Amino acid sequence: ISTKEYISADKQVRCIRYATEVILSYGYRDDTLWRYVLSAMTQNVNQIEFGDGAVNEQPVDFAVFDCFFANTYRPVRADLGIVLSQIMRSLRAQPQPLLSDYDCIKSDAQLEALLAVIQSQYNDLWQKRMQEQAQKHAIAIVNDDDEQKEKSLISDDKYSQKYNRLLETLCFWVQKCYLSLNVVYYQTLWVRLLPLILLGQFGEDKKTVELVKNTLQLFGWMPLNETQVLAVLDVLLNTTTTQSPKLINNSQWQIRKHVLQFLLQFISRNAIILNKNEKYQQLVVEYLVEHALGDKQLEVRVQARDTLSALIQATNLKQADKVNVLFPRFQKLARTK
Repeated sequence: ISTKEYISADKQVRCIRYATEVILSYGYRDDTLWRYVLSAMTQNVNQIEFGDGAVNEQPVDFAVFDCFFANTYRPVRADLGIVLSQIMRSLRAQPQPLLSDYDCIKSDAQLEALLAVIQSQYNDLWQKRMQEQAQKHAIAIVNDDDEQKEKSLISDDKYSQKYNRLLETLCFWVQKCYLSLNVVYYQTLWVRLLPLILLGQFGEDKKTVELVKNTLQLFGWMPLNETQVLAVLDVLLNTTTTQSPKLINNSQWQIRKHVLQFLLQFISRNAIILNKNEKYQQLVVEYLVEHALGDKQLEVRVQARDTLSALIQATNLKQADKVNVLFPRFQKLARTK
């Protein structure tokens, strides 16, 4: 599937499904097989030795990576999600102490290395996609001819398409984990992939956006332990990051609105943990009052209002003493002079 020669869609689908059947049958018995498959997703097969359990130190072949994670055929990307979900099942081969937290990423260096490659490639495609979109719209604005304007908007958008394909693969990976595995196998994976998928709500491809929204519904109601919930809040409420792409402090108001929408769902699901950690409860309030309720975009302000209402209703912020603390701050916001 990763060769440079043309292979039909049907053959690619059969190939990836055969790999799925093999991992389903034998992956849990021995890590040799699935480690080879995992390496083959980022390396040329001629550079991989079957049975080598160590992390491959060869440079990543991004042509091979794109052939798997940004494959041009959607069925192949969907089936790759099944392969990756079964590899997640095979990762946990050793028993864990009772009631201990299982971290699927820290437990395996090869998976951690793959996620680092995904993060790097995602960031690169995001930047190129945004530059591509900005350039296309700039050409459309300059050109007064409606026909030429339409051609410029549907011109070469290879980075946008590749970004959407990678994003879909990540969504399929998450969804297949949800459908086939116990939640403890992939909780930390979800936390790691959440920021990447959350950004995908703001896009131009309707099928991709629909898939992202369905995946985020699973995210919002997924059971997480306290450490993981707080880790998600750290990511969502990070207003000081200078790394791109940004989330809640993004320059595009649509992304800020989408993050607040997810935050509303997430805090409603994890209100008990927020009651135990008032520091994070106050972080949410501080952001909403100091930033979101005063956002220059009306849609963001309306969403911030809804999120704050849900926070008060779901947590102990509705208690009289805490409402009395919040009330003067709202009075200050309401003043026009």
